[in-house]
Amino acid sequence: MNQAFASRIRTDGETGCWIWTGGTCLGYGWMRWKGKQGVAHRFLYEEMVGPIPKGRQLSRTCPNRDCVRPEHWMGNRVDTAPRRVTSRGYVVVRNEHGEQVYEHRLVMERVLSRPLQTTEHVHHVNGDRADNRPGNLVVLMAGDHVILHNMPINKWARHYDACIRCGTNERPHDAHGMCKRCNERSRAARVHFGANSNDR
Repeated sequence: MNQAFASRIRTDGETGCWIWTGGTCLGYGWMRWKGKQGVAHRFLYEEMVGPIPKGRQLSRTCPNRDCVRPEHWMGNRVDTAPRRVTSRGYVVVRNEHGEQVYEHRLVMERVLSRPLQTTEHVHHVNGDRADNRPGNLVVLMAGDHVILHNMPINKWARHYDACIRCGTNERPHDAHGMCKRCNERSRAARVHFGANSNDR
């Protein structure tokens, strides 16, 4: 890292953020670099990661505006929708492909440098579903996540003791009170009958 950046950075031991100790503007690090004035996180991102493509902006994945750590910023299209909070308290953002995704899952995928499996849940350690700092997130298997949220261990799903279709509790719950096999069959049937309904 260039000394012009390194001399103005303090590492936050809790969040891992690189806090900018130089000048700021509206809470963001501010500096002159290569004859230009601008936000420090963009300059450092381009130095360590590469040029930011035209038509893209950087979105922060940590809570600190003055963080300049490249891993805590991701490139989004300028026309993406702002962060929004769902009725359940989760934050939804758009990823680099323009798709709406849960921010906590996107953050952990970037931390782990791999996509999350559908069987992997992301747990908010402090219980705040909008606090998506990497240090507040833990990846758990779905079953372990359910148990962690104080659901009775002997209960197959939150509202069901067994699959409503086949009666089994040996296969894990998938959705709508059904095990994965029954839920897949149910979806296939809905698709089939939905397609045939146009012929009636």
